[in-house]
Amino acid sequence: MGDSWLGREREVPLDDEIVEEPQSVTLTEGISFVVRKLGLPVPQMSHAEIAQAEVPKDPSNLSDNDLTGQMSLWTRIMSYTRYELGKADVEKTAKLNQYNRQRALLYLELRSQGGNTEEEIRQKLKSNVQLSKHLKAAEVAAARYKLLEALFFGYRQNYTMLSRELTKRGLNVFAEVADTE
Repeated sequence: MGDSWLGREREVPLDDEIVEEPQSVTLTEGISFVVRKLGLPVPQMSHAEIAQAEVPKDPSNLSDNDLTGQMSLWTRIMSYTRYELGKADVEKTAKLNQYNRQRALLYLELRSQGGNTEEEIRQKLKSNVQLSKHLKAAEVAAARYKLLEALFFGYRQNYTMLSRELTKRGLNVFAEVADTE
């Protein structure tokens, strides 16, 4: 599969049976259309920028220019990740809704046929291959969302660390100016 996971190509498909369905492509196009229609800028990151991003071990060793450059980089990474997180949330919801809809339709079909107990209907729902594919797609979308959410919060921590260093320097500069007056 050639889809990306936060800007990096996935080398191995998660499951041979899970493929990007036309609905997902349409959903992505729909999201892009809404964003363009509103005139909002879409955060962009190159694969190289993401791959090369490293958290400084000790931000106090950075020059002022390097510190502000790092803050800019992590701001862009957070913006990009948040946008991807939003898209993942929409996809997660759509996949879950699709699963629930298919499950409800199959349930109604089995009920209308008659002759099945509720337990037999539950077992048939659990063993239905198509329904299992929808459930697996919803689970993969939910897992992707959770991973992006975790990455976003980690990136925010990186930014916060850099911001604290900048604040500390600002306070130090202010203290030096106050001492000279």
